[in-house]
Amino acid sequence: MKKIGVMIIILIILIGGGMFLRQFLDKSLSIGSWVWETNEIEKEEDLFSFFEAEQIDRIYLQIDQSRSYLDYQQFIKEATEKEIEVFALDGGPEWIYTNEAKRFVQWVHSFNEAVEENERFAGIQLDIEPYLLPEWEENREDIIRNFQAIIHGANQEIILIPLELAVPFWFVSLEYHNEFGKGDLAQWVLRKSDQVSVMTYRTELEGENGIFSLFDPFVERAKRENKPIRLAIETMEIDNESISFYFHSKETFQQTLATLLSHYEKDRTVTGIDIHHYKSHKELLVDK
Repeated sequence: MKKIGVMIIILIILIGGGMFLRQFLDKSLSIGSWVWETNEIEKEEDLFSFFEAEQIDRIYLQIDQSRSYLDYQQFIKEATEKEIEVFALDGGPEWIYTNEAKRFVQWVHSFNEAVEENERFAGIQLDIEPYLLPEWEENREDIIRNFQAIIHGANQEIILIPLELAVPFWFVSLEYHNEFGKGDLAQWVLRKSDQVSVMTYRTELEGENGIFSLFDPFVERAKRENKPIRLAIETMEIDNESISFYFHSKETFQQTLATLLSHYEKDRTVTGIDIHHYKSHKELLVDK
């Protein structure tokens, strides 16, 4: 019976596009998008037109702190009117050696205190990805410890705003044993944040290397911690069709998204699907 329901949803999305999907499901699952190029806010008409068509109601906007507050105020105010929440986004592997995370959190707090309620960031997302450092393999324990110290410090700075972390699915198998305790890093980041977006960059749903198998262990940990999590998928150009939807058709992508939304619609722990990222997602939906 469930398979029949999924097939109906897929037909609807193929005929009508993303704009009908969540209306059909009557679902509170949100859909998020990363915007890594801050200057995209200068083309807000294009941005909001796309986001409304694809039913995207959360934006992770990378912050350029050299821009004026007014730039962000105008963008967030427009997003708020369209019932789209904007999270302040930043991070990088090298942040584990600096105080950038702390300074970033302080900047967001200062911004939110200076503007009207409908112009404020709805949350903060840190995307640090320390495993991209060239010394990761030979110095993993110290890097994990530094990463934990940075997240712990950022968590201590947070005031009246949610902290979200973007992390890969395989943190469930990454162990730590140091001054922060011992266990797997997935459980630890759940405890140190308000929500986690789990980068489950695969294109197949089923099988031991499929999205369900890789994401669900994180879901179980989130249930134990009573924390919400989100599932993230990839559309950027990566030379591996099992990781990114870039080399797949828009129909395949939309079918997968429809199935994911349907599959997790009754799971109160999973609160949304995040799509990485705005520009490649938009390109994917244009016939190649």
